[in-house]
Amino acid sequence: MDLLDIEAPSRGLEPIAEARSDGDLLLAFRHAAERYGFDRVILSVIVDPELPQDCHGRGVLNHFPADFRAYYATNDCIRYDPILKAALKRKRAFAWEQLEAAPYLTARQVAFMATLKAYHLHQGVAVPLRITGTLNGIAAFARSKPIASETAPLLPALQALGQATYEAYRTIHRKDASLATERAALSIKECDVLTWVAGGKTDDEIAEILSISPNTVDSHMRNIYRKLNAHNRVTAVVAGIRQGHICP
Repeated sequence: MDLLDIEAPSRGLEPIAEARSDGDLLLAFRHAAERYGFDRVILSVIVDPELPQDCHGRGVLNHFPADFRAYYATNDCIRYDPILKAALKRKRAFAWEQLEAAPYLTARQVAFMATLKAYHLHQGVAVPLRITGTLNGIAAFARSKPIASETAPLLPALQALGQATYEAYRTIHRKDASLATERAALSIKECDVLTWVAGGKTDDEIAEILSISPNTVDSHMRNIYRKLNAHNRVTAVVAGIRQGHICP
């Protein structure tokens, strides 16, 4: 496990940002998750107006066990899945175990949480993915065997990984392909700032490195977000890598 990535979640996303197909993206997603001890991953798209309808659904990228996928579909679990319902109300990554003892779960939902372990999905984490304000998608991570490790310290890194994977998936499948491939005109200073963001530096640290004020860094970041159509630091880094503004 790479502790540097826990401290700087935007690091190590280059293979995800550079993926050009679903197969390559799933492989990069899996390899990145394995660095944190998770060997099962899934990305689902709920509603995204920029994506074609056939790019929506549960498990558009999926490395969960096939027998669990069949169980989920056969039992219409989407209607009562407590993880999905919790994601509808949350903005940040959360551990599945936070739900297991929740008093509001129905008997069916309690059984569902137990079923996850029966299919060798342990110590899971769900990442709500929001771009338009509503819940656009969910990324999830699980371990086929539990390990003696706390998941709480990993939540920021898994949040970044889920966001990066979703942004890369959107870039591959966006209806307007020109939005995904057009290279934004970043200034030299904006590229410098973005490169240090990719290195996990804070605004204050970037200001000191580049001998500029934190307010100037903030101004550059606002321009970067606007030019790259990015919504946060992670999606800006992903777009910057894909467009060649950041050299891995």
